[in-house]
Amino acid sequence: MSNYIYLNCTVLENTLATSKEKGTPSVKLKLQYADADKNLQTIDADLWLSDKASEKTFKTLYDVFGWAGKLSELLNPILSGKKCVAACEYEEYKGKNYLRAKYINRESKPVAKANAGIVAQLESKFSGIAANQAAKARAEGVKFEPEKLAENPDAQTPLTDYSGRPDNAPTITDDDLPF
Repeated sequence: MSNYIYLNCTVLENTLATSKEKGTPSVKLKLQYADADKNLQTIDADLWLSDKASEKTFKTLYDVFGWAGKLSELLNPILSGKKCVAACEYEEYKGKNYLRAKYINRESKPVAKANAGIVAQLESKFSGIAANQAAKARAEGVKFEPEKLAENPDAQTPLTDYSGRPDNAPTITDDDLPF
């Protein structure tokens, strides 16, 4: 499991720059993201233009932002407003911890919904199984309140509350595993 913190970001600014210490050229991005309290924050990202890293940088610029032009174009804010995901980690620099963008990835695409015909086929095929599972869950005291999910789709309400009742938690056997 990775230790990265993944942030959904919007590019605010882009430019060509050089690092302060070694003078390594980079495409510098200023990214904006919402923190856990939904406050907007910024983080800088460098896509390095060294001999070793430049191929990866150009691949990232194309794959993530669709850019494949002349470097001088990056002196203008042509990436502003583009979306991406920054894989970040905390790093110590001169005695302080900073959140640093290590990689820039494409924004995730929304999941495509099944069409009505597929849904009808699935309902027909699996309705008995779904009904049996629902009855079993109700008998075990599982609370599911879909109306609360509809009111607040961002809520990650657990479907089951077993706190204080471990004896009521379902038992999972090898027969329950789909593989």
